[in-house]
Amino acid sequence: MPASALIMVHNHLSGDPTPSRADIEMTRHVREAGEKLGLTLHDHIIISDGGHRSFKEVGLLLGGAARSTNPWQGLMLGMSSMGWRRRS
Repeated sequence: MPASALIMVHNHLSGDPTPSRADIEMTRHVREAGEKLGLTLHDHIIISDGGHRSFKEVGLLLGGAARSTNPWQGLMLGMSSMGWRRRS
């Protein structure tokens, strides 16, 4: 049976599981390539000593957020949905 979906997982040795700009961009590229092959990217999970972060949970795999030209937009949407606010 051929694959129909992907879940990406990698670690951050820094201890901070927050997705970097490079993580967000690479995930977008993998998602777009997968779609061309008929594969769905279900999640990208970052693990570290400081916990884990799921792109799906923080809103980075939502259609509009994941395709934004601003890779931080999805992260900000996800963070605000988790109750995090930008300091003034």
